[in-house]
Amino acid sequence: MTPEPKIPTDVLHEPRELLRRATQLSNQGSYLRRSPAPASLAPLREALRRLSALEKRLEGNPEYWRLRSLAEEVQLNYPLAYQYLRTAIQVGGSSKRDQKRLALLREQVREWKALRLSPTELTELGRFLREDGVGANSRNRTLTESWLDTHKPAEKAEILRALDDRGAFSDFQVLANIARSE
Repeated sequence: MTPEPKIPTDVLHEPRELLRRATQLSNQGSYLRRSPAPASLAPLREALRRLSALEKRLEGNPEYWRLRSLAEEVQLNYPLAYQYLRTAIQVGGSSKRDQKRLALLREQVREWKALRLSPTELTELGRFLREDGVGANSRNRTLTESWLDTHKPAEKAEILRALDDRGAFSDFQVLANIARSE
């Protein structure tokens, strides 16, 4: 049986650069990410489109799966980011960096599960707060609580506890540190 021909990883150059650009434009830190900035969405979508087109050709390439993992992480899709990084490790072995990132992703899966808001809901909450004119002088979470009463009444108490755990004690802190409007 002849081994499969090695596919050059330079086919990943353009998607890698698009993803790097999207990550920079997202205005996210590497820990406790929030919804990506709107400017990052076009390059992120293009990177994902190009990566998806390469999946069948590169399913045995660990760098491909690491890039897919990062793309999902930028979108706050931590369960899928975790799954893709595990696939990268399975097909190409593990490094200390992979193990640290895997632990971080596992922790983020737990954090986001505790928050009980999807990235889309978080963006909607941010838009609501911004449209209502929330500023640095906001000292309570009245608007956040109102939004939760309308959109997540059964989970309001748990979400407020999760916001407390993240240091978001006012509408402004929710907007500036957790949510983002487009």
